[in-house]
Amino acid sequence: MLGVAACSMAAYLLRLATFNQSHYAAFRLETLLRTRLSQHLAQVPLGYVQVKGAGALAKIMHDDVKALHVFVADSTPLYARAYAVPAITFLVLLVLDWRLALTATALPALGYGIMILAMRNRTETVRLYHQARERVGVAVVEFVQAMPVVRTFDSGAATFGRYERALREYLAVLTRWYREAGFPMRFSMAVFNPVPTLAVLLWLGAWLTWHDNLSFSHWLAVLLIGMGMAEAMMPLMALKTLIDKTRLSIVRIQEVLSTPVLPEPDDGRMPMDAGVRFENVAFRYREGDGDTLTDISFTAAPGSVTALVGPSWCWTRPPPMPTRKTRPL
Repeated sequence: MLGVAACSMAAYLLRLATFNQSHYAAFRLETLLRTRLSQHLAQVPLGYVQVKGAGALAKIMHDDVKALHVFVADSTPLYARAYAVPAITFLVLLVLDWRLALTATALPALGYGIMILAMRNRTETVRLYHQARERVGVAVVEFVQAMPVVRTFDSGAATFGRYERALREYLAVLTRWYREAGFPMRFSMAVFNPVPTLAVLLWLGAWLTWHDNLSFSHWLAVLLIGMGMAEAMMPLMALKTLIDKTRLSIVRIQEVLSTPVLPEPDDGRMPMDAGVRFENVAFRYREGDGDTLTDISFTAAPGSVTALVGPSWCWTRPPPMPTRKTRPL
């Protein structure tokens, strides 16, 4: 009993120290990543920000960085529970009785094997699931941010339609995942429950005790310790899910950080005034589309608002040249 009390106290102190260190590292990583992302986005072309979308970039800076925070903060205790606890439990059971030790290990191993077999295509499915879920989140953010424009110029069908399509895609991916891994996953979760392991150990331990091959004290110790073997498999599943989610977040963060930035000017000079001059400028909305404006030259005088105004046109006729209007502020 003194040994058990000492081990419990040591486990509590070590868990507290691990919690402090892992969360300190997680908050430091979160600060570094968000600072680096902010500095990098301030130097990328504005077209990249417009194409990527404010909702997607906000999700990367908030949710993806938060996913790395959760991984760093919680992965260390999960690693200990997922690998150390089953190994130590098996060694203790092996010392008590090797037959009951193998029996207590067989059921969780069977459930884990069935789960791995059912999730053989899990990487692709998880990727599609997170992508569909992110599209829903981005559509919600864009719909809410564009609410003033929607109420003024749109009935809501176009903007809300993007959200509805994203929601249908998410539902299709989720339904497919449940259909492919429904029964194997439920069976594995039932096997990981301590009750089946306890029932098998009760039956086999009673049979061995009845035939004088096992002492009652050893049987009781196996019953108390053996239930922890099945419960120790649950952190392993949680750790695998956490790793998959973190990998996707790392890919998206790395994609933003690898975007080329605008080059620094060769020589810095102070402008004569705050005016902006455009000379033979072309503009297109997306990469691969044709130029919407070509050979545009004008000067935006300081202290004024300059707008390019022109009628709408279709692709069957050449666009009219826009006119420039300037008014004082």
